[in-house]
Amino acid sequence: MLIAGHPVGVTVVHPGGIKTAIARNARVSHREDKAATARLFDKRLARMSPERAAEVIVRGVLRNQPRVLVGIDAHVVHHFAKLAGARYQDVYAAVAKRVLPKKAVPGARHP
Repeated sequence: MLIAGHPVGVTVVHPGGIKTAIARNARVSHREDKAATARLFDKRLARMSPERAAEVIVRGVLRNQPRVLVGIDAHVVHHFAKLAGARYQDVYAAVAKRVLPKKAVPGARHP
């Protein structure tokens, strides 16, 4: 608390794609194929090692940074959100609908 002079700090971490099992253990909507979504995350988004992410986070905490963006993708989302304002969530949702693998519907015909 800066005003009261207490030695307490808070750092918020905004992680990008880090090579962990988070996508395999995450919940997905009932419309998404969980295994395919995890593969997509691992192949396309998970670029940073957990060790490197930890270095970035610890450095930010030691520097008393209020916000630590981990990975280039976290920086891209952050800057896009600043430019687009609250509308960035609409854009993100529209892109996610197009990109995330959908579950196969039993009996549906595929082109």
